Amino acid sequence: MKIAITLAAACVLGLFALTSWSSNKTTEAQKEMGVNRLPNGVRIYEVTFDGIEYVVVEKHSGLGICKK
Repeated sequence: MKIAITLAAACVLGLFALTSWSSNKTTEAQKEMGVNRLPNGVRIYEVTFDGIEYVVVEKHSGLGICKK
């Protein structure tokens, strides 16, 4: 019984550590890309594709892209 409890605790701890690590990596990548997050959760950033700059707006309901 002790082994099962120890194994379950180790799994929960491992999942927590993995989630935390993944969240930190996502935050770092967004900072590198210059992603700005507004208080309402909308993300705004610029992307260059085929030499043309685009502004990308990500909302919970969709994605908007237009030339800069």
